[in-house]
Amino acid sequence: MKRIILLLVLIAVLLVVFPRVIQPWYEDRDFLFYSMPLHSDEWQHYSISQSLNDNVFDATMVSYEGNPDFVDTSPLFHWIIFLFQKIGLTPSLFFILPLLQIIAFASIFFLLIKELLGRNIATISTILALFIRSDAHLLGLLFFKPFTFGLVLLFLGIFLVHKRGLSWEYFITLAALIFIYPPYILLSLIYMVAYTLFIKKTGIRSKRIIGVIGVSGIISIAFGLYLAGGSAIDLLNKVIYPLNWTSAIQIDLLSYLGIALIVFGIIGLAKTFNKRELFPLHFVFLFFLFDFVALFATGYSFGFHYLRIIYIGAILFAVYAGVGIDAVARRVFKNKMAFQKIGAGVLVLSVVLPTILFYINFNDQHYPKIYITPKHVSGFAYLESIENKDLRILHPIGLGPMITPLSGFKATAMPEGFIYGKRDSYFDFLSDTCPEKEQFLTQENYQIIFSETDISCAFLTTLFDNDVIRIYTYY
Repeated sequence: MKRIILLLVLIAVLLVVFPRVIQPWYEDRDFLFYSMPLHSDEWQHYSISQSLNDNVFDATMVSYEGNPDFVDTSPLFHWIIFLFQKIGLTPSLFFILPLLQIIAFASIFFLLIKELLGRNIATISTILALFIRSDAHLLGLLFFKPFTFGLVLLFLGIFLVHKRGLSWEYFITLAALIFIYPPYILLSLIYMVAYTLFIKKTGIRSKRIIGVIGVSGIISIAFGLYLAGGSAIDLLNKVIYPLNWTSAIQIDLLSYLGIALIVFGIIGLAKTFNKRELFPLHFVFLFFLFDFVALFATGYSFGFHYLRIIYIGAILFAVYAGVGIDAVARRVFKNKMAFQKIGAGVLVLSVVLPTILFYINFNDQHYPKIYITPKHVSGFAYLESIENKDLRILHPIGLGPMITPLSGFKATAMPEGFIYGKRDSYFDFLSDTCPEKEQFLTQENYQIIFSETDISCAFLTTLFDNDVIRIYTYY
């Protein structure tokens, strides 16, 4: 079993490393390995964690000018990043976090499925789950976010239910989930209740199960009300998602999952539907199936928005696909163990190949969403050398999340994420005439322009120019 886990860990490591080696830094290939955050959300989580230097119990959006009101929905997650920052984590070492995350996921997921379905199916299912496509819209395991890190704790909690029952260790994972990604509490409790009813048969009136549900429910609701400012209506708005919340992003499930995964998954579902020991897993999967149907029937989903229903549902579906592949290999190669393993390996490859090709296709608009070249890094390094961090910067909105982590200045525009101040004046500024530019800078009190475009105006002083980043000053 140790060899299998090592194999899965190797696959997990390669999954994180591979896209960071071949992805689209084709404009400047000085980066042999891109080690920084891939997405604006990761940059913002990094800077939120930096703010804990001032007060470990008061995370802020220190990366944005004016320090707007901010309620930390994932305090434990930011404490973890903060701890790594204290022991030497920098943006250029950020890849370590998704690397550790995916290694933990692969190990825990394998051990859980092995407990349910045996070693062979666990190996297949874990590989399939690792290869569920992760892009900048779905933000899967290649990205370090509360949503993905919470998956590790979710499956750890379920594994602990099987190994130790309703133990203190399980309750600790529930408590951690509340302060990392609260919606996972619902999934964990669904599994735990179904396990108690159908596997252990202790009954819903068991004092322990009532205690776990009660305490976790009270903590979850209390934390949710805190996040919603004490308003029950606002709390409901945070757990009920309209379809148009992600209306601009529609996923073609056939191409996303792949025909092979769908076929093997259906076979696996058919073979396991009546297996009592899998009823808890079925209930969790059915929750996502019903949530998906309800989303398109009513226009609303509960607990998870459209993209996350798809991603988590796909990971669960990978378990059934593992059962299907194992069943087909056994059927085709009866009593020939070696051929069964080879056949299963070929079938697994047929499922994961589309994801591999997706990561190789560096022109795909979905991956990665945010990246910088070495010349960007040089520009940020010069910006960091400027002592007065109170100067106001005009910059492209896409570079906003990187301003604080890489320079110490505060951004004046953000593309998305945790705040509502998404002001973007940069591109309007570029289209202005030089007199209009000067008037704008004076009115808005910008002293530094961090630009990806050459600006030829006599009143600007060039501080830095490497043909990609230009830094100008105006006093």
